[in-house]
Amino acid sequence: LFQPDRKETSKLFPVNGPEGRRLYEGAEDEVFVEVGGDYEFGFGPGRLKAIGLVRREDSPIIDRVFRGNVDGTDISESLFTRDIEEGEYILRTEYGLAFENGNDWQFALEGAFNYLDQQSSLASSEGGSPLELQTLPNANSRVEEQRGEVSVTHGR
Repeated sequence: LFQPDRKETSKLFPVNGPEGRRLYEGAEDEVFVEVGGDYEFGFGPGRLKAIGLVRREDSPIIDRVFRGNVDGTDISESLFTRDIEEGEYILRTEYGLAFENGNDWQFALEGAFNYLDQQSSLASSEGGSPLELQTLPNANSRVEEQRGEVSVTHGR
């Protein structure tokens, strides 16, 4: 069910022709979830730490525009929808060694996966006819990133 978050009404006064109206309605129903945590414990002569993060977001967007003249002519409608899903998953482990002379070493390994997935559509009508789906080049796309990192740190 379409429940607009934003509304805008405009009065149109052309130099030649009948007065018109434009109604814009827009909505976004975003859902965002992030869960993360870490756990550290003694392991052998050092400390082992595991860190994890999961983040997800879903942002469906709807924009609708109605336009027409007050005499009932030049009626048009457009409906644009976009659904953006994005996510991130990170896992990191760290192993630390501390020595009595003040030196310490940390060994870390991290992996991550990120993505963004977008799907869009546009429909329009003229003269009160039913909405017709329009062609949108590159309306649907997905981008992914996988990365890993290994690090060694020495402190004094």
